Amino acid sequence: MPQEVADQRRRKLRDEARDKGCQVSARRLALAAWAIFITNAPAELVSLEAGMVLGRVRWQIELLFKLWKSHGHIDESRSTKPWRILCDVYAIAAGDAYPALDRAH
Repeated sequence: MPQEVADQRRRKLRDEARDKGCQVSARRLALAAWAIFITNAPAELVSLEAGMVLGRVRWQIELLFKLWKSHGHIDESRSTKPWRILCDVYAIAAGDAYPALDRAH
């Protein structure tokens, strides 16, 4: 992990600890430089660098679905028909993507 990222994590840990009136342990500060990825993909198929990129992409997708569930109510479809639910998902995705596409032009 880049030193800048580890330093940023350590700053955040120290800031949060200061706000709570406590101190960060040396162990937590050391672990701030770590990123642990667990996968069942063989090393011949996915390199370490590719695995890290995939992990970051997956995290962004998870955040997107969390946003859709909390604000787009994607988990509250009134239909039981799979194709209708998929259509709802696409409509929410298109609605969220439109402002970004509109600004690009």
